[in-house]
Amino acid sequence: MPTLHKENDWAIRVNGDEPHPLPHGHVGFRDGSRVSACIETGRVLIGNIRPSARLTPALEWIAAHQGELLQSTGGLTDEEPTQHPIGPRDGSRRD
Repeated sequence: MPTLHKENDWAIRVNGDEPHPLPHGHVGFRDGSRVSACIETGRVLIGNIRPSARLTPALEWIAAHQGELLQSTGGLTDEEPTQHPIGPRDGSRRD
């Protein structure tokens, strides 16, 4: 899974070959914490970061680069973002 962007505390990776219907990015932190976030909405799908403010810069980067991230996942469409039935997780699992 290639690293698309790296900051001091976090890195964003996207794997375009994953068999998931929802385009998402993996945000990994130096301490080993991880989340997966929906590229279309920025919603955390799985994982938990404490304090949650640590995740804000990564989610802002995802929002600012949404088009190129969707292209890298093969999820770029001309349609409006799809409503997905996957909600946020409680952080008890990691992907």
